[in-house]
Amino acid sequence: MYNGNIILLGAPGSGKGTLGKQLAEKYGYTLISTGDILREEKKSGSDIGKKINDILGKGNLVPDEIVNQIVENKLKNFEGQFILDGFPRTVPQAQFLDTISDIGLVIFLDVSDNTIRERILERGKTSGREDDQNVDIINRRIIQYKTETQPLVEFYKFKKILSQIDGENSIQEVFNLVQNIIKLWN
Repeated sequence: MYNGNIILLGAPGSGKGTLGKQLAEKYGYTLISTGDILREEKKSGSDIGKKINDILGKGNLVPDEIVNQIVENKLKNFEGQFILDGFPRTVPQAQFLDTISDIGLVIFLDVSDNTIRERILERGKTSGREDDQNVDIINRRIIQYKTETQPLVEFYKFKKILSQIDGENSIQEVFNLVQNIIKLWN
């Protein structure tokens, strides 16, 4: 059974957060969601939080140097195994992560654009997040994902640590598939 660090890779609304919570509960991993960390920073009212608020409010991704610094601070003194949700989002972030941590498994949740829109809009009804309620912002996030994050699929395929899952499946089906991958991965 695999017991190293894991990255959950996929578009916004692909189910990374839900899967991460399930895996953390089942296997004792610590779930590190960069989205949650960025939202906490945004709420803090700090200078960096204000900058993040402006960037996210427009549906843009936070620049690599800011996210790298936040993740490095989080992982600096971390002990134990973790799951990263939302990081890395770009190949330069992945290259940076390679310098500060070991990752042995990347789970890619593959989901269609229509499903992403439906899921994010549904989530927006309860999340209260502005970026989950505006179709223009959602579409911009999908485009950014495809241009900036999708290349990570090839990056991790090349490293032979990528496992692709059909994220259109039900939450339970995805969880079952990933549990099987964890059991067999080495």
